[in-house]
Amino acid sequence: MSDHAKYSPSQLPRIIRCPGSVSLHEQQPSSVYAEEGTKCHDIVAKHLEKRNFTLDPKSMVIFPEEDRVELAQAIQDCLDFAFTVISDEGTNVVIEKQVTLDKFVEPYDCPHLNQVYGTADLIVQNLEKRYLRIIDWKFGKGIEVFPTSHQLHAYGVGALQSIESAARYDKVYLHIGQPRLYMGETFKVHESTPDELLSWAQHTLVPSLLDCTSINPTFNPSEEACRWCSVKATCPARFEQAQRTAQEVFAVHAALPNIVSIDDLADFLERSRDLTSYIKDIEFHIVNTIKSGKLVKGLKLVEGRSIRQWADEKQFFNWAQENHPDAEIFTQKLISPSQAERLFKRAVAKTEEFQALIVKPLGKPTLVPEDDKRPAIKYADAGQIFADYVEEDI
Repeated sequence: MSDHAKYSPSQLPRIIRCPGSVSLHEQQPSSVYAEEGTKCHDIVAKHLEKRNFTLDPKSMVIFPEEDRVELAQAIQDCLDFAFTVISDEGTNVVIEKQVTLDKFVEPYDCPHLNQVYGTADLIVQNLEKRYLRIIDWKFGKGIEVFPTSHQLHAYGVGALQSIESAARYDKVYLHIGQPRLYMGETFKVHESTPDELLSWAQHTLVPSLLDCTSINPTFNPSEEACRWCSVKATCPARFEQAQRTAQEVFAVHAALPNIVSIDDLADFLERSRDLTSYIKDIEFHIVNTIKSGKLVKGLKLVEGRSIRQWADEKQFFNWAQENHPDAEIFTQKLISPSQAERLFKRAVAKTEEFQALIVKPLGKPTLVPEDDKRPAIKYADAGQIFADYVEEDI
């Protein structure tokens, strides 16, 4: 078995949404963030192997000093969560288990299942209570990952094959631990059953694998499918879709009246969202192409606006002391709540007294589609605002 699965579980969310992307997808070099995540996974695994649920500070020296406090908190949160699920009486724990789906090749008549394998971070079995837990750690901050993902389903099916007979379990719990998430629930669970997972493998995974290896694989460019695709800027299917979208957008709005209504503008914006996202991806790709030393006809990179800074702060300090000894050249500013949590460590930061000192103001208003899950901000109309102002003034 090779080190890299052609259809690894982490790639399945993209493969299942857009089978055609497999033929175009290029393996990207590991990023700094991927390497950071790998190191975090290794530290969690080593602690769990020793049944040590308190982070050893010495293990953090592999990270840059400015990142250690935040990463240490994230790793400790994972260890705390692992303790809660492992402590249940009768559990058996398997750490960093490579799971495969090769036993389903013949029953599902799909040879490509040989190339679906990966490493499940933590598997917790309980034969007495007839449940199985699959836990996957995510150390990214920005994009929330959910336990209903195809990646977790693949780990679940692989665990059922690799460890015990599926008939021995009534429930399979799929967990995502994402302790550094900016917004959203950091530890989530999806309850499933062996039958549901096996049905997913047969009716969702297998058709997608057969599709992506067919003569004319299906392309389904979309926000979700393209998010992690390395060729999303140069994909012919996405380029063609963008052209069609542009034609539709401008065709619909070609014969507008002299005054454009707010509804017309909103409709135009909504129809243009995919185009806006695609243009950003194209720009990012072209910038990286130029940075690699290649010429791009009609485009170049130039220096943008920059802010002046001291060439050497120590030299400026000495100059100011010598020439303007009475001048106040330092400023003072309170540290932020996040900085305070790092400074005062876990015990203090978790107390009610400390948390009561913190408020979280409303975030900057962000325009999103109407079906977005976040609640809409309620604004009073101009007449109501004026009426309230007059009443208060009186």
